[in-house]
Amino acid sequence: MLYINPNWNYKQILSNLKTLRHDFEDALASFSSFELHEKVLFVYEIKNAIYSLNFEYWKKDRIWEYLNNDLSFAILQNFK
Repeated sequence: MLYINPNWNYKQILSNLKTLRHDFEDALASFSSFELHEKVLFVYEIKNAIYSLNFEYWKKDRIWEYLNNDLSFAILQNFK
């Protein structure tokens, strides 16, 4: 289960981010090819959870990029 605490600050989410990505990838893999609509809704829900966090928009962008394997954790940490 993927849980994003809406009260986390940026430092807290970074400390949980590797687990979040693992859980995100596992959740995506659990959808069958017949559940495309449910998969899209799940991604939309997670993206909304990320972008509703209370910190700068660019930080939310980097988190979303990391969850989608578009950014490495080492590079993400440079944005502290």
